Amino acid sequence: MRLEREDIQAYLTADEIVQSDHATIASAAKRLCQGAKGSIEKAKTLFEWVRDEISHSNDANRTEVTCSALEVLESGTGACYAKSHLLAALLRAEGIPAGFCYQIFSEDHNHDAAHGLNGIFLDELEKWIRLDPRGNTSGCDQSAEFDLGSERARLAFPDLEFFDDVIYAKPRQEIVSSLQKHEDRATLWKDLPRLSRK
Repeated sequence: MRLEREDIQAYLTADEIVQSDHATIASAAKRLCQGAKGSIEKAKTLFEWVRDEISHSNDANRTEVTCSALEVLESGTGACYAKSHLLAALLRAEGIPAGFCYQIFSEDHNHDAAHGLNGIFLDELEKWIRLDPRGNTSGCDQSAEFDLGSERARLAFPDLEFFDDVIYAKPRQEIVSSLQKHEDRATLWKDLPRLSRK
């Protein structure tokens, strides 16, 4: 894996999508991490909460399309990309660097559509790992776990190819634009975002 930005501060910064400095996000992160010590415990807590408590919109048959971390937190749902935005915001609010990674579905799944997940830095291990907070449902190939020994175990779709080996500091614009332009999940699912290599 390689970082899009050399400055690790880029993976701690708030923006209009990853609103880690918003009072509601910061409060939620603090409440969820109460009693947790160190980046590993905090990351595990936040990952499992987003994975399990924020429903994947398709699995839950929800109609709304969320994009920003705050939208996802307040609505309690989001597609994989949106869930990764919330997890990054919660982690950054707790001082844990977090970014974005993407896998690619085969042509059988909407012509190479993207799947979004996270890359995070754990101080105790002094390394970056990838985590998939999509949610453990029948829509996944397997249960994504917080397993520090096996990346495959941390992925909902372990056999999908990664788009590249980059951990992005911000969500890719193709993803954000797609989520923001679709008014409901049904239309989004007919036109899932694709990533450009340009």
